[in-house]
Amino acid sequence: MKRQNWLVIAVALAAALTTTAADASKLVVRNLCTATVWMEQLNVPDAPKVARIASGRQRTYKIPMGKAVEATRWWPKTGCDETGENCKIGQSIGPCPAGGCAPPIDSKFEATWCVGDSCETFFNLSAVDGYTLPVGMRPKAKDNISAACTPAACPSLSTRKGVCPTDEDLSTNGQFPALKGQDLRMRDPVSGKITGCFSPCGKLTYAKAFGGHDYKPQDPEAAYYCCKGVADTPEVCGAGPVRHTSYAKLIDEACRRQVYGWAYDDANGTHTCTGDVTIVLTICPKS
Repeated sequence: MKRQNWLVIAVALAAALTTTAADASKLVVRNLCTATVWMEQLNVPDAPKVARIASGRQRTYKIPMGKAVEATRWWPKTGCDETGENCKIGQSIGPCPAGGCAPPIDSKFEATWCVGDSCETFFNLSAVDGYTLPVGMRPKAKDNISAACTPAACPSLSTRKGVCPTDEDLSTNGQFPALKGQDLRMRDPVSGKITGCFSPCGKLTYAKAFGGHDYKPQDPEAAYYCCKGVADTPEVCGAGPVRHTSYAKLIDEACRRQVYGWAYDDANGTHTCTGDVTIVLTICPKS
């Protein structure tokens, strides 16, 4: 083959590779909080377990090409040591600080990525377990006009009284009267400081040391808030009390019905984009 033909092929291959790399799916995490945020992640190949993002900076996670990358998850941590561990907020997996790891009520971004022109990436913000910091997300994809390839943001979420419910009725329509008037704010067992907001399911099932009740999700006290056991279908759980809690109404209003507020909240929480997608995840969005 003549030299000029090799050159033409080489240039074409380089251009194709450049285009592929530019179009590959990725997550860009922006930190608009006033403090440093450490992002913890699960199931992302070739990415650090924890990454530091200073205030006003961002970090890009590239999603490997060639096959689906399933069940990825990111969440923010603050008040951490120099390694991004022993955090005051968000340390829900080891190494655990004094007092133990916190219940996993972190503000979560979750995605199953499918890289290619015709497959779909499914992604969401989840407050099913609770929340810690305000978050927002915005996808950029070829099909941005799709009804499901849409942004979501919860800029007004906070743990202060008056936002996180402090008088939540979790009595399952009066069956368990002792569970009326529940304060959903989570407190650090060592400092006593508020570090997050439980969801109804989280309040009922997470550790007593942090303010929970330690029921199992399928226990009668928790089943209709966790959608487990006798309530483990969208129809049964959706007809129960969880949709009408102050917490579910808070998530709907603060997040404009674009975020999971309870386990089967698919109509609000599920987002999809076709083809390669860049998603910008913002911690402490301004609006």
